[in-house]
Amino acid sequence: MKDTFFNLEDLLEKIRAKGDDEKLNMDKVNARIQEYRKQIEYIIKEKKTKEAKELIREISQMDFGIRNVVTGNAGDVELLHYINSEFHSFVWKDASKARNLVNQGMNMAAEGKKSAIRPILVQLVSLMPNEMAERIGGRVR
Repeated sequence: MKDTFFNLEDLLEKIRAKGDDEKLNMDKVNARIQEYRKQIEYIIKEKKTKEAKELIREISQMDFGIRNVVTGNAGDVELLHYINSEFHSFVWKDASKARNLVNQGMNMAAEGKKSAIRPILVQLVSLMPNEMAERIGGRVR
């Protein structure tokens, strides 16, 4: 849990050093970092394993979101490419609809419309079984 948090702090320091922090709402980010610190102290003190796992997931989501914003949605594009390349390994609620969405997203990525990919990813996650949606969906919330 601490490693995940320290990695996030390290990422933010690198973003500040490069001057890329103007792309982020740093007041909101800093407030969330302070909340994480308090939660970590409490979780360690009380030995709350379930809460630790949830906090790791939450911090990882924030890390992905920050990287995605700073890189102009490159994370969304990468996730879409992953879904496309592994399409047949997923169990889809509606494979035809999922394939159409992936194709639509791939076309948008090829046209440089990266910011339009997030809504497609949200729809794709809704077509996945719950356990897969939870694993992948945390990145697109």
